[in-house]
Amino acid sequence: MFTGTNGLIPKDEESPMLKHILRWFESVVIIDEFEKMKLKSAKPGTMFNLGGVIIPNTSALTNVPEVDNSADEIIRSIASTGKYKFMNKVVDCSKILFLITTNETREEVEKNFGISGIKGGGAQRLNIIEFDYLTLDACLGIAKDFVEKVIEILTDKEGPFKIGKITFDNESLKNIAQHIFNDKVMQGRAKNELEDEIYSLFSENIGKEKNKKIRVSFNDGHFTKQISR
Repeated sequence: MFTGTNGLIPKDEESPMLKHILRWFESVVIIDEFEKMKLKSAKPGTMFNLGGVIIPNTSALTNVPEVDNSADEIIRSIASTGKYKFMNKVVDCSKILFLITTNETREEVEKNFGISGIKGGGAQRLNIIEFDYLTLDACLGIAKDFVEKVIEILTDKEGPFKIGKITFDNESLKNIAQHIFNDKVMQGRAKNELEDEIYSLFSENIGKEKNKKIRVSFNDGHFTKQISR
């Protein structure tokens, strides 16, 4: 399995996927979070590791991610011709099944593969399977798991934050669930984005809120915090 995180490989290097294909000509290749392979913004400085916790660098959050469409071009070529071209190599992929997950919409995938426009381009070999949207109850379960994990990390005495106590009111819990439910396109990764936002919020005063009791609220898509008296 090949994750999309930091998935861009320099042009003169063989990727893990290529090495796998060269070894196994009849195989199944699973690419998870395909859209991340196309983000040029996944570079040093965007995130930093603090005591094992990955926290966004707030100064980099305003940067607009650039997209590298070469991953689309490679998969489209494989689907269309059954071959993967890398520098001077032509690799036969006709007996390989690619299973790819992505948070892109059907419309985005179809556009990238030339469907509803240019004929061919691998569209005839592309089978798009859409999963049902999450129910509100399912989103509430995700919200509860999210809050439990966040509290554990923020109150960890051996971690970077060392907050004394964190509380989320029930209304905020419902708002988080509703936020995930409402965003049909981003449901699959909404939880990760919420984690990035709340850790970024607490990293602003890291070390200054040690052993404090803090109440967190979530309204209009954003977290706020208030130190309890």
